[in-house]
Formats: sequence, structure tokens, C-alpha cells
Amino acid sequence: MIDFLIVGQGLAGTTLAYQLLKKGASVRIIDNPALPGSSRVAGGMFNPVTGKHLAKTWLADELYPYLFNFYREIENLTGEIFLHEIPIYRPFKNEQQKAQFEKLIPKHQIEKYCKIIPPQTELQGKVLNPLGGVLTEQCGRLDVEKFLDASKGYFDKLLMISNEEFDYKSIEIQESTISYKGNDFQYIIFCEGFHAIRNPFFKNLPFNPVKGETLDIKLNTKLPPQIINQGKWLMPLEGSTFKAGATYVWHELNDRNSEEGKQQIEDGIRQFLTVQFEVIDQKAGVRPATKDRRPFAGLHPEFPSLGIFNGLGTKGVSLAPYLAANFADHLLDGKEINTETTIDRLNALY
Repeated sequence: MIDFLIVGQGLAGTTLAYQLLKKGASVRIIDNPALPGSSRVAGGMFNPVTGKHLAKTWLADELYPYLFNFYREIENLTGEIFLHEIPIYRPFKNEQQKAQFEKLIPKHQIEKYCKIIPPQTELQGKVLNPLGGVLTEQCGRLDVEKFLDASKGYFDKLLMISNEEFDYKSIEIQESTISYKGNDFQYIIFCEGFHAIRNPFFKNLPFNPVKGETLDIKLNTKLPPQIINQGKWLMPLEGSTFKAGATYVWHELNDRNSEEGKQQIEDGIRQFLTVQFEVIDQKAGVRPATKDRRPFAGLHPEFPSLGIFNGLGTKGVSLAPYLAANFADHLLDGKEINTETTIDRLNALY
């Protein structure tokens, strides 16, 4: 009997598989590469301080040391580089915002992440920053697609992944195990992204999927190696190529590019970018966000051989490694799941 069958090889499924393997469990993965998802189109940005009020990201002090160690470990395992530590620069929009941020940094005790810096001469004539801005460190970009491809190659070598559509009707629930198409497992864990809204076992969970679009653009000049963020953001990729984003749409849950999304991002980056650019690509996906902005981890209250790890939303890159380790510790060692992520908080919905 195999310990775990993971359904989905996005960010959630991949990180959980690694954490279970590290603890000596046997794992199989079923993934349907034809199924659209958000992981492969995500910008991959991680940032310990977000929002217009410079709020420290939930669990930031635990998440950020952990994520760097985790992704570096997987880089060593796969021989690929996909984690890029890049500072984020937020140019002040006006004097009012500057005064506000100068107060918020000590108020929120985020000095180890953020500092006020004067106008950057390297940005003159390229990015508006006459008042200076906030520079945030311990942030950057995960090349999510490269991370997933490298991981798939690693899983392929271990003969533990198959590319196929999962069939819920082929599940047979037994007293102490569960079987799928004739194979016995201790657990089946669903990591399906927003497609979980159609999962017959977990569809009642309060998901709040949100569509997002990004652009790949090309500039005719160089910028310092940093992410520029002023509502919309501009993230360096390679050479003069950048990713720009992002949009948030709750009423249109599909992976189709829209002219409205493209225009919204272009208008947003033109608020601070003063040089011409060319759009070379556009991508769209649906993020598996939740109503209370906290992920889902846990076992079904009626069928405890079925579990879910999902709902990572817009902060999946930073949340996934730490919370996957927490869930793996629960599954194999009986440790408690983080009280804000356990689906036990939602048992009344079943």
C-alpha cells in the first residue's frame, strides 16, 4: 500500500509531496497538465510587507526564513535555479504617502524588512521617484513554472507521477484505507487549485476564486535589479524583459486574456514608468483564494482518508513550504494543524 496519492502538481501539491518524501512517506501524484491553473501563470512574487498600510504578511517571521531554505534545497535537489531574491522599491506617490509610511514602519515594527531611501538616480528618466520611497528586502520572485517543471522531472525519475484526469467516481472508501483504480492508499490529498469548487468532497468549503492577469513586457532600457511596486508592479525577468501585474476579477473565472486586463496593467505601470515598452505576452489564471484569506489544510470529517491542501491564494509562494510542512507533520506525526488553516474551523459546512 502507498501512503499518499496527491491530486494536482501545482504549488500546493508539489510542496506537499516534497515535505512528505522528506519524512519517508511513499507518494504518488496524479496531474492533468491540460487543466488550466494559476500556478504556472503566477508572477511568483513574495513580499513580507504588503498593502497600502505596510502590513506585515501573516506569519512573515516564520514563513520567510523557511521559504529560502526550502527552495534552495529543491534547487540543489533538481540542479535548477528558480528562486531570485530581489528587493521591492515602492516610490512615494506624494508627500502625504511619504509621511504616512515614515510613521507606519516603526508603528508596525517592520524595520528589519523596510527602510526609507532617497530618490534613486539610476531611475531618473525611467521611473518617477522624486520623493524617494520604501525599499523592502527578503523578497523576490520564484520562477514558479521552472520550479514545477524541475519538480516534475524529479518526480518522473522516481516514477511517482502520472499525467491524467482524476476520476472521483473511481474512489473506493474502505474502513482503514482508500483505493483508486485498484491501488490502495492511506490517504488521498486534493491539491487542485480553484478546481476544488467541483470536488464532491470539499466543494462546500468557502473558496473565493479570483482571476488574475499579467503581462510580459520589453523595455528599450535597463533598470536596477529590483521590483517596482506602486499598486501595479514591474518585476525583472531576464535582460530587458519584465513581468507586470496584476489584476483581480471575481466575476469572470476563466484563463482567457482580456483587453480590459491588459489595459488596466498598462495604465497602472504608466503611473510610474516613463519609458516606452512593448507587450510581448499576456497570461491569465484563477487563483484559489478563500473567503477568510486563510488556506485550507485537513482531513474530511466523515471520510478521514481524504484530505485537502489548497486555498493558498496570492501568497502561495511564501505560504506553501511552511504550511505543507505543518500538514505533513500532522499527517505522519499527529501534530496539530495551524489553527487558522485547519478545515476543522469549517466543519459546520459539511
